[in-house]
This record gives sequence, C-alpha cells and structure tokens, in this order.
Amino acid sequence: MNKNGFRALIWVNFSGATVDHLIKNTLVIFIGFQAQSEQLAAQFTTLGLALFMLPSVLLSGLAGQWGDNHQKLPLFKKLKTIEYVIIIVICYGLYINNLYLLCLLLLPVGIIACLTGPLKLAMIDERVEKQQRSQSSTLFQLSSIIAILIGSALAGGLLHVGLKMAITGILLCTFINAIGVYQQKNIAIKHKITHNKSPSPRSFYTQYQHMFKTIKQDPKLVLGCLLISFYWFFINLSYSQMTTLAKYQLNINEVNTSMLFVVMTVAIACGSLVFLILNTRLSQGKIIFVGSMSFALGYAALSMMIAFKENLPIISLLSEFQQVIIIISLSNLFSSQLLFLGYALLQVNGVDTQKTTIFAASNVISAAGMIASATLISLALHYNVNIKSLFLIYSLLSLGGGVMLWKLCISQEKKSLQQTVFPSLTD
Repeated sequence: MNKNGFRALIWVNFSGATVDHLIKNTLVIFIGFQAQSEQLAAQFTTLGLALFMLPSVLLSGLAGQWGDNHQKLPLFKKLKTIEYVIIIVICYGLYINNLYLLCLLLLPVGIIACLTGPLKLAMIDERVEKQQRSQSSTLFQLSSIIAILIGSALAGGLLHVGLKMAITGILLCTFINAIGVYQQKNIAIKHKITHNKSPSPRSFYTQYQHMFKTIKQDPKLVLGCLLISFYWFFINLSYSQMTTLAKYQLNINEVNTSMLFVVMTVAIACGSLVFLILNTRLSQGKIIFVGSMSFALGYAALSMMIAFKENLPIISLLSEFQQVIIIISLSNLFSSQLLFLGYALLQVNGVDTQKTTIFAASNVISAAGMIASATLISLALHYNVNIKSLFLIYSLLSLGGGVMLWKLCISQEKKSLQQTVFPSLTD
C-alpha cells in the first residue's frame, strides 16, 4: 500500500485532522467556558456546529463534480491554501476573544472541509488496489481518529496553560500540515482513473440529482451512507452535550472536559481495531445491531446515572466523572462499528470514476443528520428539557433507528441471495 504514496496521504490526513480538531475543540471549550450561562453556551455551540455542517448540504454536489472531473491533488492543494488563511483569522478571533466571529468562521472552515473531505477519500482509490481498499479505508479512518485524540488532548491542555499557548499550538500544527500537503505529488498507478477533459457544468439541482442517482445504483452505497449519517447524528448529540454535562453536571474544569473528548476518541480508535476483527466474524446485520444498541444503552446509562446517583449504592462507589468515563468508553467503542462499516461499504462498492461523487453524497446525508440533531438540541433548549430526559430521548431514538437500519441490511442480504451476489467487504 505504500508504493503509490498511501502512507504520505495518511500523513496529510492525520496532520490535517489534528489541526481541524485542535481548532474545533479549542473553540467548543473556549466558547463553552466563556459564555455567561448554560443556555448561552449550548446556543453558541449548536450555532457553530450548524454553520460548520451547512456547506456540506449546499456544496457537496459541487465537490463531487469538481473531484470527478479534475485532477484531485492540485485542487486539494489550492483549497488547503485557502484553509490556512482562514486558520490565521481564527487565531485572531481567539486573541481578541470575539465569540460571534469565532462562530461565524466555522462556516468557511465547513466549506473547505466539505470540498476537501471527498477528495482525500477518493484519492485512496488512486493509490490502493481494489482488493486492499476495505483495510486501507479502516486505516485511513484510524489515522483520523488518532488525530482527533491528539487534537482533543492538545486543546484542553493548551487552553489550560493559556490562550496564547493554544494559538501558538494551532499555528505550529498548521505549519506541519502545510509541509506535508505541498510535498504531495501526483501518483502514477496501474488502475489509472480518467477524468473528463471538458466537463459541462451542472446546475445546483442537477448536481444533486447526479449524486443521489449514483448512490441509488447500488443498495450497499445507500446502506453505507445511512450508517455514516446515523452515526454522526448521535455523535453530534453527544458532542453538543458534553461541555454542558462537564461544566454544569460534573463541575469539572477545562482539562477534565478535554479528557472526556480524549476518552471518546480513544474508544473510537480502539473500535477501528475491533471492526477489523468483527468484520471477518460477524455479518453486517449483527455489526449494525451491536453499534446501534451501544448508543441506546450508553444514553440510557447516562440518564440513569443522573437520575439515581443518590439511590443506588453500587453506582455511588464511583465518582460521577468516573462513571461518565466508563459509559462513554464502552458506548463509543462499539457504536463506532457503524462508522467503519459505512465507510468500508462506500470504499469497496461503486465505480472508481465516481468515488468523489459517492463520498460527496455521503457528506450531504451526514450533514443533514447533524443539522437534524442540532435542530433537536435547539428544540430541547427552547422547551427547557433537562439533560436527564434528553439522554433518555436519545436512547429511544437510537434504538428505533438502529432497528430500522438492521431491517434494511437484512432485507438487502435476502435480495442479494435471490438476485445478485454483491462483492464482500473482505474481498
């Protein structure tokens, strides 16, 4: 996998994801602790995440068209250059302590992420043979998760030292990523992917028609997109509530809040290794069942912890912080199977010349799920729903959604046996 520059691509992805999540966690923690009230903190966080995801809904069609019709690497480098300029402005916003500016800057950051994300994933197909893509996709996602871990740890630690140290860390990590990006070279591969020399531009509506038509051609692609969207819907709910839970329920500082994010990320990273084992031993339906039930049980456990912490002697043996650590570790370890299975399905199935479009469509569906979760959080804030009830609602929603995905997978497996045999993930 290394001869065609796959390791170099992983390094670019790793260093870039470290920067992205260092910035994201720094902003979430900084805004959460600078806001004057629990409701204001939640509103700022929800607004920022909504602005970050909005471009994925509006511009993913453009990302798919560009990526499938042009050389990916030169386009990727140009977009990253724009991102570096935006990061400098974000550092200025942190320095002047302007919460509104920081929230608004998540919009252009989201635009760049929307355009570069599908490009990176599609470049895997240019550097890896088809029979190795399931494994390479999991390794690629693992590099992202380790980067999230490092970015999350750095955010809390650097902010604890001081705001200037956090800004310095962001700029240094950005510089390291820039070196890797600009050293990337076009790769000559056996299974060369051709591009249209003079692509005709599509209208906004036609772009989305083309994306979803591409996805609908293969039921495995539909299932993969839905799994990824389902996962990010509930992770966004968890992420949005974590700072609120830390500050107003657990009464912990920025470092321990960052520790919660680190624990979540470590669990997801370990989940990628679990997936490599389960993928060879369990059917896709069973993996979906395990992942969705992990969400449901995790949220139910958090709700019970808050509701009965003074009445259950066994629970009272551990501190609230320790209980949360255990719950989110187990929940994220197994729920992450949904994410890895979804990306493996997208990487293995579909036509190579349409891979950017496929991942762009996945971004649209995932963004819609995350915006839906932000809407749910906004409604909960409007009606003053307490965090205990919220976790119980999340548990019921994840249980219902998981059952629907499991039934869809079982239905596809039955049809494939009756009609056509689809390629296995392990081929």
